[in-house]
Amino acid sequence: MWGKVAGQEEATACGYPDGTKLRSMDIRERQEIAVYRSKSASLQDLYEEIEQRRDAMPARDQVGRGILDGILERMKTLLRGATAAQFAAGYDAIDVAELGNDEKPLLVLEGGKHLDQFSKAWLLSWAGWLLYQDMVEQKDRQLITGDAELMMFFEEANIIFSGLGARDENNKGAPTVAEQYDNMFRDSRKYGVRFVVITQSPSLIPAGVRSSCSSVFLGYLSEPDDKDVALSAIARSEKGFHDEPWRRFVADQGIGMNLGRLPYTFERTEMRPFLFRPLMLKAKEPDDAEIAEVLGRIAL
Repeated sequence: MWGKVAGQEEATACGYPDGTKLRSMDIRERQEIAVYRSKSASLQDLYEEIEQRRDAMPARDQVGRGILDGILERMKTLLRGATAAQFAAGYDAIDVAELGNDEKPLLVLEGGKHLDQFSKAWLLSWAGWLLYQDMVEQKDRQLITGDAELMMFFEEANIIFSGLGARDENNKGAPTVAEQYDNMFRDSRKYGVRFVVITQSPSLIPAGVRSSCSSVFLGYLSEPDDKDVALSAIARSEKGFHDEPWRRFVADQGIGMNLGRLPYTFERTEMRPFLFRPLMLKAKEPDDAEIAEVLGRIAL
């Protein structure tokens, strides 16, 4: 059924006669058909499929039914209001990976201030993962050559990287969002991807993500756990009395002052922390209408 062009509508969309076998097409053409078909499916369809699988399970399989019940409970949040419209079926749907093409070199994704924490984190982390995987696929297939790069900024990154993994008491379960991003951060350089993590609470950023962040810029920090992470990042002792002045200084920086460390160098003298004051842009913060006028906007 799915191994060939199915129906006149699909034939018109892809430009191949009805019944053409997909294996006779090249990889780009098969991908175009896959994208076209995906627009007829919605998150509601997936929800109903999981429901059917749960109901078909034997009543004695409480573990399996419990797992699917947990998935369904989380998906309910994404099937209401504007979020449901975003994941509804429709041939006007836009591929997330296409949002980051050369025609729109700057893309801003907002999680939505009216969404709950889970929905916001899920949407942003999922979109980031898709953009990254698209770059990986294009690099692997040599569709992109040279120094083409993707740079992703994560504002309030601790919301995206934490709190979304289901684990049992033995710390077993599916990989968490943080673990998925650990792998992305470690492998990003060879695929031409750069990540920038912005947070007010560095201690809430998973260790695997922090360890991949070489360049560090620190502002005022007061929480003990945040100061521990900050001192470690600038190669100073976070325990004991040896670098205690640094601990006090991190909590005593004035407005507009930052500590920086750029360790990606062969010279040890250039790896040491430095104090600087970033130059402020003399620019008015744009409102939503001005941003939409310059960058365009996707409306539900």
